[in-house]
Amino acid sequence: MRRRRRSAAGGALAARILHLGGDATGAGLIDALTAAVRRDPAIRILEDAFVARVLLDDVGGPPRAVGVEVLQDAAPRPIAASAVVLATGGAGQLYEHTTNPAIATGDGVALAWRAGAVVSDLEFFQFHPTALDVPGNPLISEAVRGEGARLVDAHGHRFMPDYHPDGDLAPRDVVSRSIARHLAQDPVAAPGVRPEDAAASRRARCVYLDATALGADFLARRFPSLTALTARHGYDWSAAVVPVVPAAHYWMGGVRTDVDGRTSVQGLFAVGEVARTGVHGANRLASNSLLEAVVFATRCAAAISAGGGTAPVFDAEVLDLDAEEAGTQPVTRRELQAVMADHAGLLRTGSGLDVAAKQLASYRAGTDPETANLLLCARLLVHAAADRPGSCGAHYRSDQPDSALHRPAPSRSYIRIPEGAQP
Repeated sequence: MRRRRRSAAGGALAARILHLGGDATGAGLIDALTAAVRRDPAIRILEDAFVARVLLDDVGGPPRAVGVEVLQDAAPRPIAASAVVLATGGAGQLYEHTTNPAIATGDGVALAWRAGAVVSDLEFFQFHPTALDVPGNPLISEAVRGEGARLVDAHGHRFMPDYHPDGDLAPRDVVSRSIARHLAQDPVAAPGVRPEDAAASRRARCVYLDATALGADFLARRFPSLTALTARHGYDWSAAVVPVVPAAHYWMGGVRTDVDGRTSVQGLFAVGEVARTGVHGANRLASNSLLEAVVFATRCAAAISAGGGTAPVFDAEVLDLDAEEAGTQPVTRRELQAVMADHAGLLRTGSGLDVAAKQLASYRAGTDPETANLLLCARLLVHAAADRPGSCGAHYRSDQPDSALHRPAPSRSYIRIPEGAQP
């Protein structure tokens, strides 16, 4: 049996990650799954369709999911189903810098919240430290640092050992915050400095990944996709450093589920990033989300095939958010992202979260359903962040950096007030 090479990653004690096609694991899996779906005559695919809401039936008992309402060609139509599975991914579009695609607008969390499902741990949003500093912020895998690449600043100084004993392979939240702090302390990159040339301007917002010691042959063989990616943007990363920035990457929180993907609403399931299974805690390790998706999707499918089972009951705080239509100020996605980056991103404070909550409550999303979903998710995330004192994992309060280090940090779960009920 051939021995496969494993890669190291931040926060892990051993090299444990297997890869496909050098650095094309995700693409390989998606291509195979997409082909399998398209071959299966029992699966009906709706292209360019948007799920507007989960359809519920509450006759004779608690509400249960009985289908969805879909918008296609701007026309709503119902689709009946014995089970509804949310597999919508995350909400990276809450932030300007994100490794997520444009469709990552928190649709699943918004759908589940409006359907009355419990959500949990929404304050925990992970920022990946090494997104290429170009439009779209494509991800440069942590595996590159696992193979020996190093982060340096504009002066060529390898700064991560100054912040953590694990250096460049410290946990992702530590590396991302360290980059933010280092940029703030660098006199070249200090706030208010207006450099005179474009190169210095870039230094004010990014650090650099130095993979030159790995050599051109190794980089091309081990990371063919990243070699092509950097080249498309004008960089030869075998010969020079490339600019990187922290970017929103993965939402640990989401729709709370049991080990079979069941949410608190009968007939409604969630798998993948949209689900909060609890396996990631407050700060996901590299590649664990793939394991989560495979394991819990398999269990979810088996549960549905066996009849679905009974929806679990979770302890949750009833959250009385103002109605989504209560705001009066029209908001664009860019404006929403600016509020989140300024007050609910890598570094948070109590006063900043209060500012964000008030600003977000004043906004009105208009007719765009994705912006409406983002606005709702932003309000839920900010509330959860304000509700958790101290710092824990990817939730970091710069005004309370250590207050949660030596005490349990229980999950916080929320559920909406049912329509027609009094707060």
